[in-house]
Amino acid sequence: MSTETAKYLKFLSWANPLGPLHRAGVEGTGTYGSGLARVLHDHDVEVLKVNRSDRATRRLRGKSDSTDAEKAARGVLAGKATAIPKE
Repeated sequence: MSTETAKYLKFLSWANPLGPLHRAGVEGTGTYGSGLARVLHDHDVEVLKVNRSDRATRRLRGKSDSTDAEKAARGVLAGKATAIPKE
């Protein structure tokens, strides 16, 4: 098992007590997010592709992992993130 896979499994262990995880938005599912997307899919979590913020918005508001994570979650919950990534 790779170090990255171990980190993703640790994330799932952390998330499980918060409630059932049915869907997750992942940015970069074809590149740097592909490993996370694969692990989530393997654990029966529906993975939805989330597009990154446009550059103008990022420049104005700054780059923040927590802001990006909140945006992804809101996109999934609002039904705006609907693209299914390629496997």
